[in-house]
Amino acid sequence: MTGISEVVDTYFAAWNESDLAARRHLLERAWADDGLLVQPRAGHAGREAVLAHISAFSQRFPGARVIRTSEVDEHHTFLRCKWRIVTADG
Repeated sequence: MTGISEVVDTYFAAWNESDLAARRHLLERAWADDGLLVQPRAGHAGREAVLAHISAFSQRFPGARVIRTSEVDEHHTFLRCKWRIVTADG
């Protein structure tokens, strides 16, 4: 991948992918084995934990999409951006 935005877009593509094997492939391209996902209510350490978190989200909110709504910036070795959830009914 050529840049930070492409990595983050690949990560969001994983959130929006319904096929588990394809989702895993996207995360392998965009997420380190030991990468840390920090969210307001929880943290997830490692690619497998992030994959499980995304899978749980997909089961809870079928058809929902997660989209990036801002540019990406770096802060103390973390990548940050704003995002929102769009439910299946819009």
